[in-house]
Amino acid sequence: MNLHKKKYFDYLDLGIVGYEDAMALQKKLHKKRCEQIIQDTILFLQHPNILTLGKNANHSGILAEQNKLSDLGVTIHKTDRGGQVTYHGPGQLIVYFIVDIKKLNYGPVDFVRKIEEIMISLLAGYEIKSHRVKKEIGVWLGGNEGQNLSNDLRKIGAIGLRISSGVSMHGLSLNIQPNLNYYDLIIPCGIENMKSTSLSQEKNTDIDMNHVIEKLLNLIEIYIYR
Repeated sequence: MNLHKKKYFDYLDLGIVGYEDAMALQKKLHKKRCEQIIQDTILFLQHPNILTLGKNANHSGILAEQNKLSDLGVTIHKTDRGGQVTYHGPGQLIVYFIVDIKKLNYGPVDFVRKIEEIMISLLAGYEIKSHRVKKEIGVWLGGNEGQNLSNDLRKIGAIGLRISSGVSMHGLSLNIQPNLNYYDLIIPCGIENMKSTSLSQEKNTDIDMNHVIEKLLNLIEIYIYR
């Protein structure tokens, strides 16, 4: 596990990591950040096929029976983040932010907006127009900025955060080239009939995950720290 240093933050590129291991690492780093032992640390990783439930979510958002989930090797984890049920798996990039947002003078909503802007800017670099949706969190394709939810929208990026003692945990999930069929197992983010898409599907080509991470590192520095 090699810690890389940028000007404003450290980061780890972890590859595929089990959810419980990633949570244990987040909690360890969060405690150290709260105690000012380390600086802001950002984790880049992917998870095996799992469904995660936000702290106020229930199993009603899971459409598949337990035996089907077991056959597919999909596990379910309850989390302490906000939000409803979502899918994580190989090909979906996870970015966990262990960031002292209080020190940066961000409120939780400010920080969510910054993360959305990072994803929107990243996708623009691939010539994909994306935007926010009114009263929702995350990034969509199709339609127009600030519109209400509608069937012509396709979600590509999700956000779920927890802020404790002014320091964030969890973060974003961005579909680079996952198997989108897994979204049929759930009501993603509690939104009925929501369509999901990915960067590779929109571009109709394979996407280099390392290239995406390099772009995100630069955008995180620009949008969060400058």
